[in-house]
Amino acid sequence: MYERYAGLIFDMDGTILDTEPTHRKAWKEVLGRYGMRFDEQAMVALNGSPTWRIAQAIIESHEADLDPHLLAREKNAGG
Repeated sequence: MYERYAGLIFDMDGTILDTEPTHRKAWKEVLGRYGMRFDEQAMVALNGSPTWRIAQAIIESHEADLDPHLLAREKNAGG
C-alpha cells in the first residue's frame, strides 16, 4: 500500500501520544533557572503554537528580558 510513497508525514504529538506532561516538565526545568513559572491555563490556550511563541508569552507575562527563540531552543534541548 505504501510502496508508491517516498515517505509519510505523521503528527503523533497530541494525536496518538500525550506529550503534554513531558512538555510541561521541560518548561518547568528551564523556567526555574530564570525564576519564572507558567500558568497552566495559559499553556493550554497556546497548545499547538510554536515553542518560540509559547516562550514569548511566558517572557511577556514575567516582563523578562530574554530572547524567546533562545529560550525555546533551551527547552527543546531537553531542559
